[in-house]
Amino acid sequence: MDDKFKKLFNLTKKNFALWSGDDVHMGSVAPYGISTGIPELDLYLGRKGGLPASKVIEYYGKEATGKTTAALQAAAEWQKRGGLVIFIDTEKSYTPARALELGCVPEDIFKHEAETIEEIFKIMVYYFGEIDVDSKRKSKKGVLDTLDTPVVVIVDSVTGVPTIADAQGDIDASDRPGFEAKQIKRGLKKVNPMLSLLPCHPTIIFINHAISKIGGFGKTTNSGGGLGIKFYSSVRVEFVHLGNIKNPSTKERLGQKINVSIEKLKGAHLEFPTFTAELKNDIGFDRYESLKLAMVATGFATRPSGSRTLTILPESAHETQIKQTEFREWAEERGYDEVYRNWRRWCINEGALNPWGGDD
Repeated sequence: MDDKFKKLFNLTKKNFALWSGDDVHMGSVAPYGISTGIPELDLYLGRKGGLPASKVIEYYGKEATGKTTAALQAAAEWQKRGGLVIFIDTEKSYTPARALELGCVPEDIFKHEAETIEEIFKIMVYYFGEIDVDSKRKSKKGVLDTLDTPVVVIVDSVTGVPTIADAQGDIDASDRPGFEAKQIKRGLKKVNPMLSLLPCHPTIIFINHAISKIGGFGKTTNSGGGLGIKFYSSVRVEFVHLGNIKNPSTKERLGQKINVSIEKLKGAHLEFPTFTAELKNDIGFDRYESLKLAMVATGFATRPSGSRTLTILPESAHETQIKQTEFREWAEERGYDEVYRNWRRWCINEGALNPWGGDD
């Protein structure tokens, strides 16, 4: 910094939270990213390699499109890094068996049930604490104040419960337009400042429903709950059902194809990447198929047009050539996490990925 600005900078820093523009620890910058559990989504999130820590994320879509599955696969990645998963269940739909299928350790998940929108945010304040707007200091301590391992809070779903006023009112009481959205925004104003202050860098994944817009042109769906979540979210991802995956001989439904669209990504170019992912009944989003396609998209693997073979760049001095249908067995033999790390490391070295906060 230029000497003529240093005195002003130091004086201002005594009275306000202030960082120099190149400080990677400033509150608006994610300190690191954690994989979504879907390699293609990691790749297309601005080529950042995952979800940003200490930020608000929104997964939205219509029913049965894999929103909760995607959130739990991300939760499994948090647990791999020794992190804590807090699951706020408003729809009474969480099942430990499904979480186990998706790679989570269910007994290490802190599960809450919320009956109102206000209760969702009260649970978060219990963990995060609360900041006094005037003094810019914590007015209420949270139980995560001293925890320094990654934390993710999953809310399934934020619009799955009413406000306290709606819950206590009669079924035929007059509607209060926009009140639900106001309460969500009010709650976010309380918890959002804490995300960058806590040493555990908590991330919030809101699962939300898609609603249809009446009339107009262009996109016909959006997420519910007003504009609060859209404003505070650093990442918004939409999940849309495209069709079923069936066994060709028995016609048994094995899963579905999901169109995954990134609707918002702060700090990225103005583009909205979209890709098709396979959501299987038994394993969730097929991370092996997704990893294979991500490797091809970045050049780590090649598959000539019309060829059934896949050529993978060398882990040592020799290229590996396998049949495309044998990729899962090849990756399982080496370990999915090891293959993913090799691909990610290569992408960073080649400039195909630019991780959040410079984290490798």
